[in-house]
Amino acid sequence: MRLKLFLIVILFTFSACGTLTYSKLNLNLERNNKNEKIAIAVLDKRPYVLNSSKFKSYVAIIRGGYGNPWHSSLSSGLPLETELTTSLKTNFEKSGYIVESIDFSKNFNIDKSQAVNQLKNIGVTKILIFTLNEWRSDTFADSWFIYDVTLDVYNSDGKFLASEQISGNDEVKGSFFWPYVYKQKVPEYSQGILESLIGRESIKKAL
Repeated sequence: MRLKLFLIVILFTFSACGTLTYSKLNLNLERNNKNEKIAIAVLDKRPYVLNSSKFKSYVAIIRGGYGNPWHSSLSSGLPLETELTTSLKTNFEKSGYIVESIDFSKNFNIDKSQAVNQLKNIGVTKILIFTLNEWRSDTFADSWFIYDVTLDVYNSDGKFLASEQISGNDEVKGSFFWPYVYKQKVPEYSQGILESLIGRESIKKAL
């Protein structure tokens, strides 16, 4: 038993720094055949980021053999909103949209209205603002993915069209003997969360 715990501690020690990436998500989005030009932005409004107790790249707690936590960031060191913007842009482009985006990660204080005002000036038909109120995982053997995301859609003039929110604290099954599988399973699980949010009926109608 001591050997098992020792191995778990070693595995987590080597995997705790620079753990996850959300830059390569593969979303199954509804196809758009009109080549519409949209704008996408992600705003990180997680409270521990806004009060500067955590970096914008923070995404996970990794627990060792006795449950002791390591706080961990994206493997790239980039802000979470930067990686998610990249993934969302890529996936909407694959589904047929022409996508513009602005990275607001250097501006802690920007709000939705300010973001919309900037995005509507680049000549798009729709504006999508993803707001991260919570986004992190907590892993021992299994993981818990904790999330709270709002998606707001606006037209080319910045007029509000639709809003949807999705949140949860969901178990993501892992492995006691191979704890690093969370690196694959947590991002994969997040794909379904984003697909569900974007696929809500009010969002589809607004798009």
